[in-house]
Amino acid sequence: MKPIEIQNATYFVRNSGTVHQILANSTTAADPGWYLLSGSSRLHTIAFLDLLCGKSELQNGFCRIRGNISWPIGRMGVFSSVVTGINAISHFSILYGFDRNFGIEFVKEHLGQYELLWKPIVNWPTQIKLKFSLLLALVADFDIYLIDTNLAFPEDVDFSRNIIGLLRAKAKAKTVLLTPKQTQVVKAICTKAIVVADQKATITDNINEALAINNSKPINIGSINETAEIDADDGLLF
Repeated sequence: MKPIEIQNATYFVRNSGTVHQILANSTTAADPGWYLLSGSSRLHTIAFLDLLCGKSELQNGFCRIRGNISWPIGRMGVFSSVVTGINAISHFSILYGFDRNFGIEFVKEHLGQYELLWKPIVNWPTQIKLKFSLLLALVADFDIYLIDTNLAFPEDVDFSRNIIGLLRAKAKAKTVLLTPKQTQVVKAICTKAIVVADQKATITDNINEALAINNSKPINIGSINETAEIDADDGLLF
């Protein structure tokens, strides 16, 4: 059985007062594997992620997810000014059913600057927040990983190689959707692509073609919690 199945799907989203049609009677199904997720606009990509994780719903048709699916990793939302890393791990351990103490030790082992875990997340450097989000997702046990953040950190090549290795081990024989934040990374680790464009979702083996479609018809996005980009060469790893 396929972990992601969409059938006869019609899907609208509202952005800054304007309604956009993302899917129109679209049908697709994805086998386990590593996928680039490419949208003709950033709005299309976000809307598709929100559909898969259950944040939004189709107007018609169905979207069936088989197994446990992550949140869009990298878009954790805004923490209050008092929430520490330890608080967040405790909360996510209850939400996703993993051992709190194991989660704390896992993050401490791999994060670097682990002393920040006892301090409010809002005051952390952006790159530490990104690393924390990735590690937190790897503590939980998901069948489908939605990754909407960087995997390569040019200033910390060791962490980058480590996180990709951990993800490959954790997600072996599972399903990973990775947005094209860093082109060389997705080319190196994705074997297929899901393309959300022209009111349908399709699957292709042509990664370069999918990358060319990504954000080819940009739409100005209204209110959304976007993670800051790392503007650097991701070719250091590959």
